[in-house]
Amino acid sequence: MRILSKAKITSKHQLTLPKAVRRALGVKSGDEVAFEVLSGGKAVVRPVRDKNPFEKWTGRFRVDRGWSTRRVLDFVRDLRGRDD
Repeated sequence: MRILSKAKITSKHQLTLPKAVRRALGVKSGDEVAFEVLSGGKAVVRPVRDKNPFEKWTGRFRVDRGWSTRRVLDFVRDLRGRDD
């Protein structure tokens, strides 16, 4: 897939990724992208995906920390907005 888009660099040397590029890369606000400069004046932009999206929840709902299995399941169901 080839997407040709333009972005203007601001006076603070910032740029906004065009919507088509954000969609193609699957990035959203707060995500990181990496820039790789190749020979011949070319550059590659790629999303940084080395972080586990569940990392912030690791160890938070362990049963041995006072939460029963039932309480964990109820909490997750509340997060999802379901009653099943």
